[in-house]
Order: sequence, then C-alpha cells, then structure tokens
Amino acid sequence: MLFKRLTQIALLMAAPLAFADSVPATMDGQAGKYRFLEQASHRWRLCAVLPHAFDRFFWAVAYGLDRQATALGVDIGIAEAGGYDRLSEQKRQIRQCVADQADAVLIAAINPTALDDELALLARHGIKVIDLVNGLSGDAVTAHSHQNFF
Repeated sequence: MLFKRLTQIALLMAAPLAFADSVPATMDGQAGKYRFLEQASHRWRLCAVLPHAFDRFFWAVAYGLDRQATALGVDIGIAEAGGYDRLSEQKRQIRQCVADQADAVLIAAINPTALDDELALLARHGIKVIDLVNGLSGDAVTAHSHQNFF
C-alpha cells in the first residue's frame, strides 16, 4: 500500500513537468497557473546557494536548477555550504555572488533570520533575491519558490 501511494505521489509530482506547459501556483497571493518559459529574455547570471549536498533532496534541487538554467539559456553557479552548521560559509558564498556580479541569487537559507546583512548587500547592488525552499523573508526578497511537502 505504501509503495502504491509513493508511486502515485511521484507520478503527480512529475506529470505537470513532463506533460504540461503550466502548473498550479500561488502568485502574488492568488491561485493561478504558472506557465513555463521557453527561453529567457537574455543571458542572466544566476547564483544559487544551498545548505549542503548531503542528500538526494538537495541533489535534486541542484540538478533541477542546472537543467532549467540550461533550457532557458541562462548561466548559473551553484554552491553548497557543507551543512546546516556552516552559516558563515553560506554568508561568504552570498558575498561571492555579489562579487561575481550575479543578476539574481537563489538562497536556500541555513538560517532564514541570520542573513540580514547579506540581504541588505544584495539590495544595495540591485541583485534580485529568490527564497528557495527553506523560507526567507524581508524587503529584499523578490520571490519565493516553495513546495508543500504535506
């Protein structure tokens, strides 16, 4: 029974990506459908910082980021801090994204309340911030990308 349920969940998760040009989403607080882009408007420079690459979840996140960036024709650099105990490393990586002149930074925050200085730095440089998976708030955050795991 558990295998059957897990198979159903996997198929439901994969089906929108494999067979549709849109998926249900909440955008600006409203339910709607997100339509996938076919190509980016120009070659954006993206930077993604992840807490770690120890498990299949963040392997999948990194893989998906890389594949989607390639499909859209944008550049992406992906860094992992080495664990949830490596906040200072994640902060360093975010500062490196600024030095590398990223257009946007996707952050899977180790600690969503401990990045105020880095978010302010990104805002001063006009770099867009995308909250990726773990929850991040503040005026500097441009967008949120979350999945309901329940």
